[in-house]
Amino acid sequence: GKPGGLARVALATGAPVIPVAMIDTEKIQPPGQVMPKLMRPGIRIGKPLDFSRYQGMDGDRFILRSVTDEVMYEI
Repeated sequence: GKPGGLARVALATGAPVIPVAMIDTEKIQPPGQVMPKLMRPGIRIGKPLDFSRYQGMDGDRFILRSVTDEVMYEI
């Protein structure tokens, strides 16, 4: 997607962001392997993040980067 897309949507809508990550996907289908193994990935779901403190600043690339970094840290 577009860089900062998650941050732009979060700031434009005011919606909280719930970080979600799939764990161990490299064990299910390692790079170069054509067929995946029959396994389930782990899933990590974080607590909702509120970015209302940045409301109206969605044009600032440093704010967008900060929001993105905070979400990635929580994952």
